[in-house]
Amino acid sequence: MSAVSLYSFGVLLRVISAAVVGYLATSELAVLCGRILPLAPLESVLSVMLFSFLLYAGLVMWAFYVRHHWRALTDLGGLWLLAWVFNYGLAGVVA
Repeated sequence: MSAVSLYSFGVLLRVISAAVVGYLATSELAVLCGRILPLAPLESVLSVMLFSFLLYAGLVMWAFYVRHHWRALTDLGGLWLLAWVFNYGLAGVVA
């Protein structure tokens, strides 16, 4: 592969990481924060939804900030997996 195609692959992987995996991580973290916040259900949902916009923007910036494109994918995927485990894997234990 040429240097241009490797660079293009890196940018494509960062875009996919930011758009898809960043969205998944944001949605799982929003659900987790909604469960944790000690507010009324309506205020909790509204607060978490406002926070999720900031979180998603931060995760997209993180995907383009890290030095290696694989690191962006593994970091965002690990964050999503960790939030998923806390939401659904431990839901029976916590609730």
